[in-house]
Amino acid sequence: MGTKLSKGDLFGWDLDAEDFSASKLAQIAKDRLAEKHAVFFRNFPVDMGVLTEFLSGLGDILPNYDSKSRGGGAPGAINRVKYNRPVDRPSFVHEKSGPLMLHTARSWRQPRPRFMSMLMVDSGWRGYNYGMNGESAVVCWRHALTRCAELDPEFLSHKLPLLKDTPIRFTATRVVEDFSNLPLIYEIDDPNHDLDYGVRFKQDIVEVVQALADKPPRFDEYLDALKFLVKVTNSPDVAVSYPMDRGDIVVLDNNRFGHGRLDFIPERLTDGKLETNPREIWSATIQ
Repeated sequence: MGTKLSKGDLFGWDLDAEDFSASKLAQIAKDRLAEKHAVFFRNFPVDMGVLTEFLSGLGDILPNYDSKSRGGGAPGAINRVKYNRPVDRPSFVHEKSGPLMLHTARSWRQPRPRFMSMLMVDSGWRGYNYGMNGESAVVCWRHALTRCAELDPEFLSHKLPLLKDTPIRFTATRVVEDFSNLPLIYEIDDPNHDLDYGVRFKQDIVEVVQALADKPPRFDEYLDALKFLVKVTNSPDVAVSYPMDRGDIVVLDNNRFGHGRLDFIPERLTDGKLETNPREIWSATIQ
């Protein structure tokens, strides 16, 4: 069986961003993304303007879909992701408590966004058992597909062709974008491995596919293949999870990597007063 990847395997060395300008960091990130397809910086300034300048050096930042749907949100194209009590207003899925399954940014969108980024603004409450501190999770899709092939002798000959040869169209609520008809697993322009494919998943992709009015051919087989891939992808020996501190930032190739989050404590009583976990991430998607 394959060896479990570490955070170091995914990102290489961690760079301290403290001594670099936003434009210099963008150039460093480009070089790292070309080599590893993922980059991790520490001590990045928690400043919306600096973040926007940095990300603009990587491409065009897509509009903040939160502001599209609500007429508000963070300035420009940055999404402020934090826990939202359901009684306050309807929540996006990433604003709720509970684990967030591995997925890709704007999985419904055509054309596919090149990169996604997350900057930790407030790491929230720590000190709970592992898996209850909102640890970030990342998966390399090539590694997940390789693991699937190791676990199932028929994956390459049967399950993988179903997932990569079947066009799928699903939409998203509260967004205004063009929707993709690509398969969930699709070819990319610069593969460097037989299983170096792009993947586009919503965090609840199994339920999304089950709810489609226009079901794909050989639906039962297709659904079995999808469930198998989702299970393997989110298993602890494939997904890489780690805590993020304030000022930690990641940029991922949105074709080659998925991201998610482990569970966290959303609320607690302190001296009789109900407190809300302050955990907050600023995220963005780059075309």
